[in-house]
Amino acid sequence: MSYAQMMCPENDEQSAKWLISGTGLASFVPAPPVRPRYHGVYHPALPDDTSEDALLSRFREDSVTVGVFFNARSYIYGDLDAVDSVIAEIERQGMNALPVFFSGSIGGGGLTVSDIIEKYFIRDGKPLADSLIALTRLHVSEEYGDGSREHAFTKLMKVPVIYGISVPGEYSDFEKDRIGLSKHSIQINVVYPELDGCIIGVPVACRPRTSSGKRSRPVPDRIRHIVSLAGSWGKLRRIPVSRRKIAILMWQYKPDSANIGYAGGLDTIESVADLLKKLSSLGYGVAGVPENGRELISEILDNVTNDLENMSEQTVEERAADLLSPEEYGKTFSSVPLWDREQMIRQWGEPPGDICVNRGKVVIPGLLKGNVFIGYQPSRGWMARQEKDLHDPVMFAQHQYLAYYRWIKEVFGADVIFHMGTHGSLEWLPGKNAGLSEKCDPDVILNGIPNLYPYVIDDPGEGIQAKRRTESVLIGYMPPAMSRGGTYDEIDEVNVQIQDYLKHRSQMDEDHIRESVRSIYEAAEKHSFLKDIGFGGDPEDFRDEVVKLHEYLEDVKDALIRTDMHILGRIPSGIHFTEMIYSLT
Repeated sequence: MSYAQMMCPENDEQSAKWLISGTGLASFVPAPPVRPRYHGVYHPALPDDTSEDALLSRFREDSVTVGVFFNARSYIYGDLDAVDSVIAEIERQGMNALPVFFSGSIGGGGLTVSDIIEKYFIRDGKPLADSLIALTRLHVSEEYGDGSREHAFTKLMKVPVIYGISVPGEYSDFEKDRIGLSKHSIQINVVYPELDGCIIGVPVACRPRTSSGKRSRPVPDRIRHIVSLAGSWGKLRRIPVSRRKIAILMWQYKPDSANIGYAGGLDTIESVADLLKKLSSLGYGVAGVPENGRELISEILDNVTNDLENMSEQTVEERAADLLSPEEYGKTFSSVPLWDREQMIRQWGEPPGDICVNRGKVVIPGLLKGNVFIGYQPSRGWMARQEKDLHDPVMFAQHQYLAYYRWIKEVFGADVIFHMGTHGSLEWLPGKNAGLSEKCDPDVILNGIPNLYPYVIDDPGEGIQAKRRTESVLIGYMPPAMSRGGTYDEIDEVNVQIQDYLKHRSQMDEDHIRESVRSIYEAAEKHSFLKDIGFGGDPEDFRDEVVKLHEYLEDVKDALIRTDMHILGRIPSGIHFTEMIYSLT
């Protein structure tokens, strides 16, 4: 092996001596290449050559274990400040840290990623880590003997993997940098990890150009965030099903409650009803499981939604899931970064504001059903301006929006949130494009709660926003069942004449051709088909347009129209299944 194939400080020094000797500037006798460690466990409090058993002996059995996967280059060259900070934060939050380094490019030690996982992360067939933070991208998508190709960690360990971003150059918060990651950085730090199936986290390190040797510098507040998120995902594995708390949020697009559950192509109400039944069957603590969507929506409308206009103040007090006093919300508000508080006050006034407030208290609409909370994503601003304000890039969340999500996490104690269907407003709040800072509004609002987001598969552009800006795990659902438009009398009246004309025109004399074309023209004009093909001339000029009209009418007959809404977990049946296959092919 050459110096270049086994890069490390010792071999770099010998390589330089070899080059100098070759130029005749000096005479050196380079030492043979040394072989660095390409993989192993690491802990700053333990010797360099520590064993995995020595590391595991430090663990507390009742604590969540977070794995840390980082590049051997960082270990070999001692660029470990960010790694050490992540390890220290994991332990500060009361969890076990299992750091492992591995190289997929400089030697690699002859082991694949799967080999590394089985060697360091699995004991007796069980994963040692409850979740994992990946600080490097090493092409961990592998092909297996059964022909499948997926993320090696989820294949072998079945634990969530959160990608910690390393930003080239300085990293500033949203107050100073309103853009976020560059195109190149998004490709390296976001797109590739997405293809590996990672949850896209936040920056844990940056490489300022002024730093010595461009060493990585930790980003402390972002490290606290990603470790907390990894801990929350890891905790889910350890909480008994009967004690897990789940929040299910639906989108209420317009002020009236008739718009609850608005989502692209999804029958949200029926999907939530099915989800509650499934959760109950798995042992989750769901109280009052509805028989169907109709029963669920009836219960929803009997209680408080985002539409307070049609309820008396007394009824709101009696039926709201909770009410927060100004003092209670004040504690939440004071925990937000100062700059964000200033933006909220400038745009929405002093807390608790005026939106979804009843007799001075912040209203928490929704249904408490045992360990499941069914709620409605708060309005982006004033409900009457909801459609206009939805994608406003500078309008911060109003006070009740912040209060609602913090209540879900801190009072209800949700272990995970379902955002039901395409799409809500959280991912459109002000903040960077990716690699969010502590002052980015989606980060302030969601605050590290594991986020599951069923999202329609034919809207990847907006789905990417949810994935990259709210640390979402997207669950793709099919578009609604479609069917062909088919035919109707007006089309037949014209199309039959066209078919006769096209079939027999070679045998017609000129008078018959003109007569047939005029008849087709008059029928098409009667049913306004001429406008559809953009023809405004006389019958004499219509002969060359007959084929165009025929193709248009065939397209209309074959056009796809929505015949149903998708329900999560249900496969279309009967004619809906047949038409769905046709529409996809």
